[in-house]
Amino acid sequence: MKQLLYFSVSIFLLVISCNSAKKSSELNDSLKNDSVKKSILLNDKALLLLSQDSSKLDSALILANRSIELNPGNVIAHTNKLNWLCNNNEFENAYQEVQILDKLATTNPETILLYGLLAEKLNKPAIAKAKYKEAFELNDKSFKAMDSDGKTFQLVRVNWATSLYFSDEKRGLEEFKRIHSEYPENTIATDFLNKSRTELITQVIRKR
Repeated sequence: MKQLLYFSVSIFLLVISCNSAKKSSELNDSLKNDSVKKSILLNDKALLLLSQDSSKLDSALILANRSIELNPGNVIAHTNKLNWLCNNNEFENAYQEVQILDKLATTNPETILLYGLLAEKLNKPAIAKAKYKEAFELNDKSFKAMDSDGKTFQLVRVNWATSLYFSDEKRGLEEFKRIHSEYPENTIATDFLNKSRTELITQVIRKR
């Protein structure tokens, strides 16, 4: 009888333990979902603030930081923060942010190229060279898979030529000459043919 009672109590405690763990897991999931929602709302608030008043950049960055604190994996909030830091010439802070975003979006050639540009801007040539190569390889793959008659072909080609320029300046300039010949109205090609590398690095960074 005692053995049966002990067995029954053990089962009862096990059920309580399982139920408690389940409730704890559900509570954690609920809190996580709540944080994700609040993170999205804060990021949206930052975007709305800037759309209404472009001078409110500092306030938008505060909102972006709060958004990221609530959800460190919010790629959109990280991207917006990075763009705003670049536009505000905060290159050191932008470099720290691009390293985080690079880990969250590992195959985004635009982010990887920006990583390289910020590295070169901050006199980190070895890192810049590696990132330029990585960005070009990704853009090269997309470019070769494109239909030359497609509407986005010119844009993809310019992105490809941009990453080519920074990884191999001579070949990049040759490609921009061809683009300029085919699309004389393309202002990006014009800029690459008429500006110095230093000017172009700052320009591409700030156009984020």
